[in-house]
Amino acid sequence: MIKNNGRFIIKFEEQDKEFVENLDWEKLNEGYDKAKNFFEYEGEISPIRINLIYSPEEYLFFSGYLKHENWMSACAGYHNTIYIFAPSVIEKYTIHKKEEILKTLIHEITHFFYGYSAMKKSMAKLSLWDEGIAEYIAEQNNNKEIDFEISTLSNFTDNPSKNYILGYRLIENIMNYFGDGGNKKIIEFLTKVVYAKSEEDLFSKFEEVFSMDIKTLMELKGGIKK
Repeated sequence: MIKNNGRFIIKFEEQDKEFVENLDWEKLNEGYDKAKNFFEYEGEISPIRINLIYSPEEYLFFSGYLKHENWMSACAGYHNTIYIFAPSVIEKYTIHKKEEILKTLIHEITHFFYGYSAMKKSMAKLSLWDEGIAEYIAEQNNNKEIDFEISTLSNFTDNPSKNYILGYRLIENIMNYFGDGGNKKIIEFLTKVVYAKSEEDLFSKFEEVFSMDIKTLMELKGGIKK
């Protein structure tokens, strides 16, 4: 079954018809606008296709990943398509609840805006910032303290979950400290580090743009565990 709803097209099976009909489409549109405004993106990303999937095998087929972990519930793909486990099976194959689907969709929409903005504005595409901004826009507050060393401003390859934990706190603290101009500071930083060759370059540019080091910023709201 396929349903068109403004800038969104969703493909689903009969068992999820009621969920799709009752999805808060207004909230989804608000999330879209929030992501668009954050990146000061001109134009639209439309249509956004939402493809509900029903097995880990489908997820691997569409995502291109070699293995499905139970924390994986969605991914952003080509042609502005979001692949996400259907509400009827999400709790069977992942650790997530069907009530989280709306925020997850907003999270994935934010990845689209980051990707297109990175191309248009010549910004660096850094996993830490990508996940952090998406978590922030979708209001996926993980309430976790930073109990690990902040050794990178690009990507925690040893444990990708750190990108979500630190990323959210990082963006939240920037937005709280700089207010309405916080997103401009983030865009400025990502633009200035597009040709950065090392972590040292990233940390140096961070201090230049935000006028403080990362530890000082993270301690403003007690994000770092003492």
